[in-house]
Amino acid sequence: MTIGLLLMLGLLLRGQVGIGLASAKGGDVLGPIQQTVQRGPLTATVELDRGETNLVDPLTLTVQIEAREPIEVLSIPDPILQPESAEAWWITPLTPETTEPNRWRRCYRLEAFAWGDAVPIRLLPCSVRMVRTGQTIPWTDWPVFHVRVTSSIDRVSLADVGPISDPPPLPESVALQETLWSWPALGMGLVIGGSLVFVMLRRRRHRAVPELSADEWALQQLRAVPLDASDAIAEVDRIFRQWLERCFGIPALRRTPAEMQAEWHRPGNGTATDAIGSDVIRFLTTLEQVKFAPHHTGMPPKQLRDWAIQMIEAHPADPVK
Repeated sequence: MTIGLLLMLGLLLRGQVGIGLASAKGGDVLGPIQQTVQRGPLTATVELDRGETNLVDPLTLTVQIEAREPIEVLSIPDPILQPESAEAWWITPLTPETTEPNRWRRCYRLEAFAWGDAVPIRLLPCSVRMVRTGQTIPWTDWPVFHVRVTSSIDRVSLADVGPISDPPPLPESVALQETLWSWPALGMGLVIGGSLVFVMLRRRRHRAVPELSADEWALQQLRAVPLDASDAIAEVDRIFRQWLERCFGIPALRRTPAEMQAEWHRPGNGTATDAIGSDVIRFLTTLEQVKFAPHHTGMPPKQLRDWAIQMIEAHPADPVK
């Protein structure tokens, strides 16, 4: 009788051990799953809060490495999942790393985007250094979990999927009412928008800065010419010719000094233009010589700029309308 009791107790214990192994594999367990692997001086523990979930509820994964002497975890991959597991799980850290002299620990959040009876969770290797001896141990013996992930998608019947149809038409009274209201609303919007644009343009016109006269503009531009620039003389020539066009209506930008001399003496210019015509021709001729043959004269850009300023100040004129 005693032997029979011992045999029954042994069978019972064996069945309990088998249940524990099945739980560790993570097949149909609803509660927490924990696996511990020991190799050499290191012990690794991986725990899941449950072995079955769905696409909506996330899991909590806890990873821990410890030893009897101080350790240092050298490299923890991010993400810690192997590529085939990373295709089925989205992992994010829940807590920062807990580093103690003899233990490293961290919790992760797992969200499934694949379903099945055995969705694997495999971790990547890492390296651990024993502080006292300096030995580096590559850790590859992570336990593997297979979690059952359910989804309502696999329970959809094709009979429930019907053909795509157009939305039902609106009643005639509603459609007619919307048509009658659309045109007046569009016209009112155009009127309001046009009025706002007209008011803004008028205000902008009243706030416009008054335009400078030809003399003020030319003097301002000449005083701003950088005299040390390579094109300083050409810039003085351009500004002075534009001043002539605005003041006297002569196309100075497209004329040589000889052609401009004929413009000065054309009938109708009056005595005022004749009085400054010789000064203008002499100044433009000097500019031409300096621009195209600078080695024939030693006149610097500052002297030419000041000469132009003196001529404009000595012969002020209203701009041509």
